[in-house]
Amino acid sequence: GLVHCLAEIGPEDRFNIVCFRDKVEMCFPQWAGNTAENVETARRYIGDIKSSGNTDIYSSLSDLMTVNPAPGRPVIVLLLSDGYPTMGVVRSADIIGEFSRLNDGRISIFSMGTIQTANSYLLDQLSYCNRGDSFIVTSGRYDIPGFAQKLARGVSRPVLSEVKFFFGGGDSLEVYPVQTSNLYLDRSMVLFGRYRKGTESVVFDAVGNAGNVKCDMVFQLPIEGAAKGGKDIRTDWARQKVYHLIGKYARRADPAVMQEIQDTAKSYRIDVPYRGKFDR
Repeated sequence: GLVHCLAEIGPEDRFNIVCFRDKVEMCFPQWAGNTAENVETARRYIGDIKSSGNTDIYSSLSDLMTVNPAPGRPVIVLLLSDGYPTMGVVRSADIIGEFSRLNDGRISIFSMGTIQTANSYLLDQLSYCNRGDSFIVTSGRYDIPGFAQKLARGVSRPVLSEVKFFFGGGDSLEVYPVQTSNLYLDRSMVLFGRYRKGTESVVFDAVGNAGNVKCDMVFQLPIEGAAKGGKDIRTDWARQKVYHLIGKYARRADPAVMQEIQDTAKSYRIDVPYRGKFDR
């Protein structure tokens, strides 16, 4: 799977391979350019990887915070793991909360769970809170290479990095996810919003960096006359809100946030994901 991912690295991209065991091990001491020599070195490094020792996910991720991103270059992490740390910080909520606070949206994390019983709470929320997405391979290990390459291909062509959305209307408009992923040419970006009845239009500002170019775009969406959606949109909005609140709860275990999670799930008749895992 990792070898397949090497084929998706762009000609101007820089990359590294990181093994997280008892300590972090890197293929290259610094970011490596996409040259034939470096790719071959990475192939050999991948071929020599052996399963051993314990797994320290938090330290491996926090070590990446020492990386100083070059202007116009988004930092994208593809995390392939079962999601079960065995040393260092092992409580999922602590890893999600501490790293998300430390990262503050600088690094995008896209996670792939490698077994059907992967720790979806950790992988999902680590990605959701850090400009990414997650996927669990449930069909067996022989499908891992194809899914890994698909994941790498989906983020191989970033269009806008450090994306932020600003919506007019104050409290009358509630949009999720609050912190979106960056914009990629080969991945759709979907936002779910709820507005008050009688709202005629929605105005929002989208800002980001396209390479070294700072972009600032204003959009106006007319509400009157827009096609009606089904109940799925309502349900998806509620799920996004619950995901956001779960990430907020991981940062600080506030009982009021947990109550809001439960109230939202009850009002919109949805299940709360990861039941029983918030304190693990």
